Amino acid sequence: VFDEQDLNLTANWILVRGQLRIGAPNWPHSHKAVITLTGVGGEAGVPDIGSKCLVVAPGGTLDLHAEWRVTWAKLDISVEPGATQLLLDQPVSWRPGDQIVIGASDDPFEAEDRFVRSVHGNFVTLSRPLLYRHGGVVETHAQVTVDGRADVALLTRPIVLRGANRLGSDFG
Repeated sequence: VFDEQDLNLTANWILVRGQLRIGAPNWPHSHKAVITLTGVGGEAGVPDIGSKCLVVAPGGTLDLHAEWRVTWAKLDISVEPGATQLLLDQPVSWRPGDQIVIGASDDPFEAEDRFVRSVHGNFVTLSRPLLYRHGGVVETHAQVTVDGRADVALLTRPIVLRGANRLGSDFG
């Protein structure tokens, strides 16, 4: 059972025969819990499975409950290059330091990730200016409605399961 604090667990692999619990339905984990699996090919791992894995054996329980947060919204108005504020279609529970991605409107390579500087309802201030235009309008033409609003998604997660490559750098 993970305590209600920021915690990191690093292991080659994990085999759960009892319980591995982070949070509970009535008490979701509100801190950062990171499990990093470091096993590499060729080493002994879980029999018949391999290395760098988290396996729940028959009768075992993996119970993960994180604090609920809005993870997805849409722009409510378009933003131009240089913008540092977003108006979203709903209030969000994001915090300073959270990482978000603003979806591309035209060129798929124009999606941008940013860190949140502040949030006030559905206004989000970014850590640095945007490089591209992102649409925020719904248009109706000849009885056809086109939702041109860019998606904005929260990338920060309170519970993270990740692997590490052989050089020790992490990837999610």
